[in-house]
Amino acid sequence: MFNCFGCGAAGTVIDWVMKTQGVSFRFACEILQKDAGLVAEVGTQTVKLRCC
Repeated sequence: MFNCFGCGAAGTVIDWVMKTQGVSFRFACEILQKDAGLVAEVGTQTVKLRCC
């Protein structure tokens, strides 16, 4: 949570990223995921799954 005492803006970490980076909700979530190390960049690599 953040709260700006100057302009009164407040919100969550997602709101903060959206406001400071000028991105949509989706891209703010992707930025946070990458920063937290929750997703890895795999590029265009195709992964084949085996069943059984």
